[in-house]
This record gives sequence, structure tokens and C-alpha cells, in this order.
Amino acid sequence: MNTETFYPNIQDNEPLSEEVSLMKGMVINALRKTYKDHLELGAKGLEYFGQENRYGDLTLLADWVAEQSILDYLRKQKIGIRLIGEEIEDTDLGQEIDYLGAIDGIDGTSAYKKGLEYSTLFSILKGVSPYYKDYLASGILMYPTGGLMLATRDNGAFLLLDGKVDPVHVSDYQELNEEVTRIATDDYFEVTQRVFVANFSSFKNFEVLTPESPGSSGLLYARLACGELDLVLECTRKENQEIVVAYGTVKEAGGVMLDIEGNDLGDKRYLEFGRGGSKSEPTIAANSIDLAHEAIEYIRNRLKKA
Repeated sequence: MNTETFYPNIQDNEPLSEEVSLMKGMVINALRKTYKDHLELGAKGLEYFGQENRYGDLTLLADWVAEQSILDYLRKQKIGIRLIGEEIEDTDLGQEIDYLGAIDGIDGTSAYKKGLEYSTLFSILKGVSPYYKDYLASGILMYPTGGLMLATRDNGAFLLLDGKVDPVHVSDYQELNEEVTRIATDDYFEVTQRVFVANFSSFKNFEVLTPESPGSSGLLYARLACGELDLVLECTRKENQEIVVAYGTVKEAGGVMLDIEGNDLGDKRYLEFGRGGSKSEPTIAANSIDLAHEAIEYIRNRLKKA
């Protein structure tokens, strides 16, 4: 398959700075290589690689290759970047580190095993200890289509698929309504079960990812950016690659991401918020600040009554 046709040039909304333009190209080309390498794996991707990842779990070949593809691409580029992944150790490339890259090789490994949709996530941020708002470019590579949700700082979010480029934007639905509001979460973690699943189960359009019916966080955020969902409710975990990639994507599509207190994640440091120890922080991604605040208030009222 000629992956070049999947990622054509984007007509930028505004002239990009040299730095943002460079990072946009890095994300596109790294994920282009990842998609090509992943396709070449075929069924071998389901085999175990023979080593444990940073969390002590056995690594699938597909997970390792996806992160290694990005690492190999960036090794050839003349930038100083620190990469944080799930399957690879933190890796510094270059003499002076100016950027931080977050990678999730296969986001939705359980979905991949079941032949369902999954994604690869990659984001580049400015600095070695950046805030969430310091994103420069973020990409969500979608399997099996090869579609790429790309967000670049102050330039919007775009879906690149089948040689076409379409700008995307969150939905304009503003009111929290049990019959209408489209919400997605998961029940993988105690905090999402207690804060989200237990309180939104009565909503008609409420999706819950489970071990039996798994999915990909990245794809949920891509759907939010495209206007197919109104709220995505998750929590921090591991290295938070899903959350940091989501922040730039949702922000550039016109949405917001807040913590459970209503604070914008942009003002939190990526390497500090919800990392370390066993505490998971609830996060609310929404199409608008008003809907996010209404969802938070709804949760607070329900928790008080529990």
C-alpha cells in the first residue's frame, strides 16, 4: 500500500511557525512509517516479543514495532527529543533535549487482539518538562483504515484519509441530556467505575469500553474531535500518553479538557499530573466549557447523594 497517498499536504489555516511546521512533519512522517511497518507485520504482530515492558507486562510484537518505528524515524532527524513510551524505556535523542515526545504504540491492545479498531498515538511537546498546553503536534493513527487525526498548535485538527484532508470540529450540542448527550468512558479503573459509569448509566447514548468489548481511548477522542461524541470521560494512568495526545487534538477541534475540579489540563505539567503512585485523576473532555462544567456539577450532585 502506498502510504504517501494517505497523508497529503494540509492547507494550514494560518502560516505556521518554522518550529510547528517541523513538528507537524515529524508526526506525519513518523506515523506514516509506523503504519507501513505495522501492515508488513501481518499476523506476526500478535506474537509476543519476548520481553516485558516498563510495567512488567509481556510485549506484543505489534506494540514494540509501533513504538520502535517512531523511535527509528526520529533517530534520523536532527532534533533533541526525549521519548516516553509504554514498550520502550525513556530515550533521549540528540545532544540538547528541546522537546518531549509521548508514544503509545498500540492504544487498545485488547481490541487489536480481537480484530477490532485500535490506534497509535504520538505527540510532541515543547520543552523537557512541558505543560499540556505546550503541545506542538499530535497524531492519532487509526487502524485498520490508516486514517490520521492530526492536530497542530493554533492550526486546528484535520482528518487525513484516502488522500483527502478534512478539517474537523467538535459538536455544537451544549446541554447535558439523558436522551441526547453522547458520552463514552471505560470501566477499566476504579475511578471511572465510581465517578463515571455509576453516574451516567441512565443516559441513552452512553458507551462503556469493557475487557469483553474493548476499544481505544485515542479513537474516542478522535470521535469527539469529529463531533461524533459530546463527552469523553476517562482518568489518568501509566504515562498518560492517551491524555496528552487527546489534549492537543480536542483543543484544536474546539473542545476542552478539564480535571474533576473544572481546571483546564493545559495548566498542568504533563510529567506531574496524575503520574506516580496509584492515584488516577478523573478527566473530562467535552465539546464546550459549558457542557464540561454541567457534567462536573452533575457528577458532584450524584456523589453527594451516594
